[in-house]
Amino acid sequence: MYSKAEYFICNQSVYKTAEAQTKEFEKGMTIYEVVKIVQGIPIFMEAHIERLRRSAILQNKKLLFSNAEIAQSIFKLVEINNIKEGRLKFAVQYLEDKSNLFVFFLPPLTPPAKYYREGVEIKLFPAERIKPNAKTEQTELRKRANKFIADNAVFEALYYNNAGFISECSKSNIFFVKDNKLYTSLSKNVLVGITRKYIFEICAQHSIEIIEKNIHSKDLKDFDAAFISGTSLGILPVKNISEVSYKIPCALSNFLAEKYNAMLEEDIELRRISGLSQK
Repeated sequence: MYSKAEYFICNQSVYKTAEAQTKEFEKGMTIYEVVKIVQGIPIFMEAHIERLRRSAILQNKKLLFSNAEIAQSIFKLVEINNIKEGRLKFAVQYLEDKSNLFVFFLPPLTPPAKYYREGVEIKLFPAERIKPNAKTEQTELRKRANKFIADNAVFEALYYNNAGFISECSKSNIFFVKDNKLYTSLSKNVLVGITRKYIFEICAQHSIEIIEKNIHSKDLKDFDAAFISGTSLGILPVKNISEVSYKIPCALSNFLAEKYNAMLEEDIELRRISGLSQK
């Protein structure tokens, strides 16, 4: 939880963040989403809620909270904390006899502007997510990845399996560029990020070829450029993965970032016009 957010919500009731028993959140099985708040508006909120529903289905669970209940809790929390820019997490926790809907703010994740100009460093990390298409809490994996990132002073950890094939990063999806084509891991092997989804849409609109394939870690040197994508990050160029360096700037990734940012602004404007940013 974000200590500067005074309140969080559980099952539509408001509680003080300072009184939260965080260990309680780790019980049972939890599916979740993280949405970016810009100008007080949850970006692409409906897409995040629908992915939460898909995660529940993949875990053979029922989501007992309606889209409206989830949306109302999100807007309410933004309003009562008066936080207009940041990251908000909504999660459904499944216990033996009930399920809980938690909504709370996370500490901000805002990469410096120079990262978008110069790129970030990431490093290969041997790991796989369980049921990658479902966004579930995998606490031990996240702790190991965070420690690896800190120990190696890199921005992200890129997962690869026992066969040497990469999948995704700990908090983002990854794309590669070669000959003005985009390459990425198979959708079945990754958490299909909301930003990733819109990158696919942009490519379809502009006849940019995307090739989904198994990418081996030894083949990373064959690509010209790379970038990661995520809710909080948008599209962020990568300058190197372990010992492999990439071209920056890259015209294609810059084009995709421009179009994605335009979609984000459009989502803000449409919600403002329709009045959906109000509780």
